[in-house]
Amino acid sequence: MSLAKQINFVDDNYITNTITIDYHSTGPIKPNSHTIFCLHGNSSTWQTFERLIWAGQQFDVQMVALDLPGCGDSEALPKYSMKLVGQIVRNFIKSFNVWDGYCSVFGHSLGGHLIAFIDDITFHRIFIAGTPPLSSPADFAGRMIKGHLVHPFSPDDEAQKLFAPRTVIDVLSQTEPFTLHIATNFVTHTGVSGHILDNMVRSAMQPKCGPFRSGCLATLASADQIAQLNSMPDNSVIVFHAGNDGVVNLEWLENVIDNRVLFENVVHGGTRHQNDDNYRQLRSSRHMLPHLCADIVFDVIYRALYL
Repeated sequence: MSLAKQINFVDDNYITNTITIDYHSTGPIKPNSHTIFCLHGNSSTWQTFERLIWAGQQFDVQMVALDLPGCGDSEALPKYSMKLVGQIVRNFIKSFNVWDGYCSVFGHSLGGHLIAFIDDITFHRIFIAGTPPLSSPADFAGRMIKGHLVHPFSPDDEAQKLFAPRTVIDVLSQTEPFTLHIATNFVTHTGVSGHILDNMVRSAMQPKCGPFRSGCLATLASADQIAQLNSMPDNSVIVFHAGNDGVVNLEWLENVIDNRVLFENVVHGGTRHQNDDNYRQLRSSRHMLPHLCADIVFDVIYRALYL
């Protein structure tokens, strides 16, 4: 179901504005039923969660996936920061009036970082995939963990070669539109194909997408997400990791999040044994995990909400 909402927000000049946010959902949202709000990553759209929404329709789990401001079919902003986008997403979520104890959030990649900028909402469950939580800009340089330096982002040789001679960060920081070559390489690297690949390439090439990328990247670590996650109740944080993610360093994930808050205390999701077929599928998957392994991801979501 494709819909749109007019959302009010206050800009840096304390002026109230309105923005149109496009979103897709499993159907009309009942405020007293479990609802997951899904936030996509850089240069992406709601279609990151298309397969999860289909699964939610089959099993009566309410899901809402929006195009973030400046992405997909949502309206653009004059300028971007994670704080401003977080305020708009907060107001969007609140507009559904979901009851306390029923409102959860799923963030993929940059969308996972965005959760740290959504205040005044107590989430029942937090799901993240393709996101290394950060506490401050200093984390970009890594931390000493168990006697050696660990970085949150994985140095992906394949990605570096795709964008050479520029670095991945340089490419993502540019405000000008992606060329077809860069957009295709960027999206293909996440593991998607078919119509999702075509749609994401078109979205990544939109002129409005460059300012979103650069503004959000510059403010990515200006909130302490590690503290946010570690302050959650026991077993309420679910972290998915694809073995071939190429963006996230698994060692970082396994050390900065308190085991107490992790659902079933397994970063890869659920109680899957290493020899289990599902576990092997996760290990061979790539950055666009909510799309590539939607059945496995939804299985963990369902158990986290209802079991």
